[in-house]
Amino acid sequence: MGLAAVASAAVFACAHPVDAALIAAWNFNTYNGSDHVIAAEWGTGTMTIDPGWFDADLDIDVGTLFNAYLADPAGNAVSLQIGTNQANNGRWIEFEISTAGLQDLVLTFPADGGNGAFDSNQVSYSTDGVSYTNFGAPYGPSGWDVIQTFDFSAIGAVEDQSQVFIRIVFDGATANNANRANNIDNVQFNATVIPEPGSIALLGLAALIGFRRRRRT
Repeated sequence: MGLAAVASAAVFACAHPVDAALIAAWNFNTYNGSDHVIAAEWGTGTMTIDPGWFDADLDIDVGTLFNAYLADPAGNAVSLQIGTNQANNGRWIEFEISTAGLQDLVLTFPADGGNGAFDSNQVSYSTDGVSYTNFGAPYGPSGWDVIQTFDFSAIGAVEDQSQVFIRIVFDGATANNANRANNIDNVQFNATVIPEPGSIALLGLAALIGFRRRRRT
């Protein structure tokens, strides 16, 4: 292949960004309000609700279309109640996914909640399910029309891993009403495919060719 042809191929590669990939998505439309383990409706992944979360404090609520994957209907949302005397402060939900061959992980979902419900919720990540690292500052529910977004693209530890655990610890509930809850719906994990080494080399060659041409002019 001539130099010009190589340059042309490199330019073509530059014009077509690395494909985005859905890892897993949950719409909770068939959730029964009591299960502690929920498989993803799209892609591959598992959501686990803290085994200490009492069944009586789990429920369903009306879902939303915000952040729905493809044409998923609003359906149900998971309702995480604070419990008697805020018993569920400190309990968690956790997502287990694989990022093998993927990078630039992003978690998105809308979250709704009433006054006195969990308003200090900490996201963390792990690759062994034992040791967790906090990611960013705690968040509170902002209503269905606000998409909570957690961009892990700067966290190399969660790239190209057979197992990644993303945990959300719920805290800050103060209400006396045990049924006060945070609702979540339409959880998505997305990432981008790691480029093949040959593609990276090709892009580097294109940049070098462009640099040489600019120097000649």
